[in-house]
Amino acid sequence: LDIKMMLGIYVQSGNAAFSNAEIARGIKLANDYPDIVMAVSVGNETMVSWTFNRFSAAAMRDYIVQVRNAIKQPVTTDDNWAFFAQSGPYEQDPRPVLEVVDFVSVHTYPVLDTFYNPVIWDWQQTDVPENRRAEAMMDAAIERAKYEHDAVRMHLDSQGFTSLPVVIGETGW
Repeated sequence: LDIKMMLGIYVQSGNAAFSNAEIARGIKLANDYPDIVMAVSVGNETMVSWTFNRFSAAAMRDYIVQVRNAIKQPVTTDDNWAFFAQSGPYEQDPRPVLEVVDFVSVHTYPVLDTFYNPVIWDWQQTDVPENRRAEAMMDAAIERAKYEHDAVRMHLDSQGFTSLPVVIGETGW
């Protein structure tokens, strides 16, 4: 099979030595396997307000630029839709990252997001008859994921990033 992958580079807040070693390892893998590694993502859910591994967008920008300067593949970072959409008062400005990524890789987990905001959308679909509820829940979750994707797209467009592609990097219930 001609399988391609997006290589993830894990960085750890407050541990520059670890992060730099991981970046060096990721750069080496991307350069050693250009026929398999189609893109590289630096960091995973590091800038959204609720993360335990928080980075400023400016610090993440520096890591992204370091990787971009060392490889040929497109580079991004993976984060929750709320960061990229700057959806609330607790979300930092994504502009420093948006200025240096080749595409945006968004995470959307509609049901999991209700853990942080139980009334964000009606995931239980209690108004739907029980024999149709599972299907209604799935349909509503898909609509919520579309809403989150569209919120990211609208924010990017409003900030002048109209040609920056948006992909779903992770999704699920």
